[in-house]
Formats: sequence, structure tokens, C-alpha cells
Amino acid sequence: MSNFLSGVAEIEAALASTPREERVSLTYLSVTPKGGYPSGKVKVQPLQEIDPNSPAYDEDKGLAFITWYHQSPYNWKRSALCTMNEGACFACEQNGVDKDENGENLAWYPRKRFYINLLVFPEDKHADSEDGSPYVAAFHCPTTGNGILGDLLEWYKENGPITQAVFNLTRSGEQGTTAHKLTPRIKDEPVDISGYETQDTRAGGYPNVPYDRQAKFYEAKTPEQKVAAVEQERSASTIQW
Repeated sequence: MSNFLSGVAEIEAALASTPREERVSLTYLSVTPKGGYPSGKVKVQPLQEIDPNSPAYDEDKGLAFITWYHQSPYNWKRSALCTMNEGACFACEQNGVDKDENGENLAWYPRKRFYINLLVFPEDKHADSEDGSPYVAAFHCPTTGNGILGDLLEWYKENGPITQAVFNLTRSGEQGTTAHKLTPRIKDEPVDISGYETQDTRAGGYPNVPYDRQAKFYEAKTPEQKVAAVEQERSASTIQW
């Protein structure tokens, strides 16, 4: 793509596009006191199916999905999509190669995250719903037993479409041990979700950083930089006060 754009078509396309390292702002659901749910529980209805063969699959709403990403061992706030499927991935190259001062492997390994759009039913007025009506929110969690993916897969295999069911989403544990659980609300009738639009969770999730910018993005250190950092730390520890 050229760095110089001219003409109405190119200009409007550029204005409508999102740079690869930027993320679209989404409304996320956080089942916490800070997120507006002090009880750690909220009623939800999935807006997306998890399989295109579901009889309730809506192409316009898309599918829930799993994404592969990496988290920088040098700065945990720096996470980005794994780009090995594009031919090269800096983090994958570092996995098993980059080590700390004790010779231990740094955590460059790929991780998985589950994303889905939910229709949220707040019990009262909420920051994302001033009148307390249902609203759309993105939700993401690990793919392990601490997330809701297993609950949704089980429901789909045993009962069919997940978008035609209502659940209680419950959060437990503290930071580092957080777990989420979906419990079916069998007596609740699902609402008609045809009028609700889903958010673009692919654009709003982890950034897709071009390969030639990944080392800088992850704030990775070269062997020389790591040696210098260790020497600086040792020097500081020997200073006599």
C-alpha cells in the first residue's frame, strides 16, 4: 500500500480503514464490581453460534472464535496475534530460544483466547445501558476450564443452537485465579436477537502487528541488551551507601 493516497475513492477507503496495530473500541462485559456487577453474576444470551452448521447460524452476526496470540515476557501489557499463518512470527521464533539470566525459557509460547458477542440483561441501570435494557457486549476468556467455551460446546452438542438459550454468567476467584461459568436458565425464554448487531471482535481484539515491527512492539531485548541490564543491576547492588 502506498504511503501517499489521492482521489476520493482512496481517501475514503483510508478514512474507513483501521491501521493493523490499532484496535477498534468495543463494549466489553466484565462481571466485576468495577464492571457494574458486584454480585459477580449476570444474565446473558449468546448472539453468535460456535459452528456454521448450526441451524440458527446467522452469517451477518458471524461466529464466536478462538484466536492465537502471544504475550511479551518483557511487558505483559504487550500482546498481539500470532502471525505464523502469514509466514513468519517473531514470538514463535523466540519461543524456546530466548532465555533469562538463569537459562530458563522465556514465555513466548502461543496462547489461546475465546471471543463471543453476548446480549447482556442488566438487573438495573448500567453504564452501558442507561435505561437498563439489554445491550450487546463482547466477552473473552481463556479456552481452559476457567472459561465458558466448554459450557457452550456442551450445550450445543446436547441441545443445539446456543443463541436460543439464556444463561447465568458467573465469575469467581480473584485476579490470577478468575473463573467463569455458564449455567442455563431453563425457565427463561430467549428473546428475538434479530435486531441486535454484533461487534467486530476480530478488529477489536489483539492487534495484528506486521512482522518487521514485532520485535519493537513486544519490547524484546537482544542478548547484548540483556547482558547490559544484568551488569547494570549487579553494579547497582554493589553500591555502598
